[in-house]
Amino acid sequence: MPPIALQLYTVRDSLTRGGLLAALDVAAAAGYRNVELFSADGGLWGLEPKAARAELDARSLCVLSAHVPLECFEQGNLIELADTYAAIDCADLVIPWLSPERRGTEAERHEILAALARDLDEWGARLQARGQRLGYHNHEFELVRNRGSSDGLEVMRAELSIASVFFELDVYWLAFAGIDPALYIRRFGPRLRLLHLKDGSLENAGGDAQEARFTPLGQGDLDIAAIVEAALEVGVRGLIVEQDFCDGSAEDAARESLRYLQSLSALDQTETGQVEVD
Repeated sequence: MPPIALQLYTVRDSLTRGGLLAALDVAAAAGYRNVELFSADGGLWGLEPKAARAELDARSLCVLSAHVPLECFEQGNLIELADTYAAIDCADLVIPWLSPERRGTEAERHEILAALARDLDEWGARLQARGQRLGYHNHEFELVRNRGSSDGLEVMRAELSIASVFFELDVYWLAFAGIDPALYIRRFGPRLRLLHLKDGSLENAGGDAQEARFTPLGQGDLDIAAIVEAALEVGVRGLIVEQDFCDGSAEDAARESLRYLQSLSALDQTETGQVEVD
C-alpha cells in the first residue's frame, strides 16, 4: 500500500511563523510519517540538507516528494536542486504551478502546455539519469478542452516520455473542472505516480477557481473512498493530503484528513508507513 504524506503547504502558517521545523512538528503531531515539501526557491527553508535530514530523523519523518517551482529548473541549476533533495532521500521533484501570466489565453493554452511538456521531458531525463524523477501537478486551468476532445493534461501526456516524467494529479481540481477523478486516474494509469487528495465543495465547479471551497477529507463533495480505490488499482506510489485553505485550524484539518483515510477499508494501515524507494 502507498505511503500517506502531508503537503506542508497545508500548514504554511506554521512554516511562516516557525520555519520548517515548526511545520514538521505539526505533521508529526498529526500522525503523519511522510511529508511533501514546498518552497518558493527550491530550498529547505534556510536549512542545509544535513541539518534537515537530522530534523526529519528526529521526528521519524520521511520526505516522499517535493514541490519545486518551474523557475528553479529554468534557471539552469537542476544539478544543485537534485543534490539538495537527494541528500534528504527525496527522489521525486514535482513542478506544482504554472503562474497565471504564463498560461496565455484558452486558445493558446494547449500549445503552451505542449511546449512545457517538452521542457519537462528534457529535465526529467536528466533527473532519471541520477536516479530521481520529475512530476507535474495540475490545477483546473490545464483541463480546458479546446482541441477536439483533449484537455491540456492529455496534450501534455502525449508529448512526454513515459520514462522521464510522471503526473501528480490533484483530485479536487479535476472534480472542479467537471471531471470524474476516479475515471481520470484509471485513464492516466502508469503515468500517475503521486496523488493529491483534497476535498471540498463543488457548488462553484466550472467557475472561477477563486470560488473553490475546501474541507478536510471526507467532509466535502468528492467520493474520496472511490478515488482511493482507483488509485490503488493503478499502483499509485503515494497519497498526499493537502488543503489549500481551511475554515478552521489547518492542524485540525490535517489530523482529521488522516483519520478519515485510516478509516477506509481499502487502506491497510500496516502498509502505509514510510516511503519505499525504487
